[in-house]
Amino acid sequence: MKAVISTLATLLLLFNTTTLAAQPTIAVIAPVTGRYEFLGKDISQAVRLAVREINESGGLLGQQVAVKVFDNGSDLQENLLAAQKVVKGRYACVIGPVISSRALAAAKLLQKAGIPMIAPGSSATAVTQVGDYIFRSNFTSDFQGRIMAFFALRRLGAKTAAILIHAGEIYSAGLGVSFKRNFETIGGKVIYTGQYLPAQTNFIKDLSRIKLIKAEFLLIPGYDKEAAAIIEQARAMGITIPIMGGEGWSTNIPSLVKKKSYMDNCYEVRHFSRAIATDRARTFLADYIRAFGPMRHDAGALAYDAVLVYAEAVRKAGSFDNAMVKDALYRVSVKGITGSIRFNSTGDPEKSALIVTYREGQPVYFMTIEP
Repeated sequence: MKAVISTLATLLLLFNTTTLAAQPTIAVIAPVTGRYEFLGKDISQAVRLAVREINESGGLLGQQVAVKVFDNGSDLQENLLAAQKVVKGRYACVIGPVISSRALAAAKLLQKAGIPMIAPGSSATAVTQVGDYIFRSNFTSDFQGRIMAFFALRRLGAKTAAILIHAGEIYSAGLGVSFKRNFETIGGKVIYTGQYLPAQTNFIKDLSRIKLIKAEFLLIPGYDKEAAAIIEQARAMGITIPIMGGEGWSTNIPSLVKKKSYMDNCYEVRHFSRAIATDRARTFLADYIRAFGPMRHDAGALAYDAVLVYAEAVRKAGSFDNAMVKDALYRVSVKGITGSIRFNSTGDPEKSALIVTYREGQPVYFMTIEP
C-alpha cells in the first residue's frame, strides 16, 4: 500500500510540475482573412508585439508567454470553430474576437469553459453580459450612442437626424438604438432609419430620402467600406450635413473616399488620436510600424492594451490559473495606449472617448468626452 501511495504521489508531482512548466499561451481569435482582415491583422500583430515586449522584459511570473492565432476568416461559423479549438486547448486567455456578433458567439463557449476573454472591439452590451469571464477593452455601444447624441444636438445643433444601419450586425443596430434613445431623450428627433447590406455599393435611394426630408445629421454606425461609399455618394449629391461614425470606422476610411473634401464635416468616435498620443502611445505606434507597417484601426491598440491588462492581472493573481486571473481582472488598473483602463462589475472599461474630425482628408483631434 505504501508503494502504491508513493507511486501516486510521484505521478501527481510529475503532473503538477508538467502543468507549471507548460508555456502559458494567449489565444487570439480574429479575422486575419476575409472581409474584416484589416481588423484581424492589426489585432494579431499588436498582440504579438505586446507579448514580445513582455518576454524581453523577463516574461510573466518568470515564464515566457506564447501566442496562438486562430483565424475566423470573418465568418461566424469559422469563428465558432475557432472558439471550440481554444476551449479544447485550455488556453490562458483569449484576445478577441472583434465584431460583436462574433464576440457574443465565442463568449458563450469561453464563459462555460472558464477561460478569460478580452474583446478588443466588440461594443454590443450583450457581449459582457454573458458572464464574469468576459471583458472588453473598448467602450460599449450604449456609451458611444449617448455621447454621439449629445454631440449632435448640443455641439452641432442638429435637431433632426437620420440613421443608416448595417443589417445583421449587432454592433450597428445597438449603436443606432442607443443614439436614437438618447437623442430623442434630450430633445432631438430621428426622422429616418434605413438599412444596408454588407458589401452594398449603391445608397442613392436612402440618401435621396434623407435629402428630401432635410435631416440635419446622419449617423452611420457601420464599417469603413460602406461608410466611405455612403459619404462619397452623399457629398456628390450635395448633402453637406454632418456625418458621424463610431469605432467601426478605421484610419483607412479617407483613402476609400475619392475627394478629400468629402470628409469635411465628418466626425468619428475613437479610442485615441495619433495627434495627441502620449509618449507611450507614440512609442507603440513607432514599434508597430517598424515591425508590421501602418496600423489601420484602433483595434490594434485595443488588443495591445488587452494584453497589458491580462499581464497585470496575472501578476496580481500570482498565478496563470484562469479563475484567479479572472478575479484579478476586476481589480487591475492599467495606463494603456488608449488611456487608463479599469473594469467595472460587468467587465466593461471605464474610459474616456475622443472625437475626431477631418481636414484635407486627414483625421484631426476635436474633443475628449469623459464617461
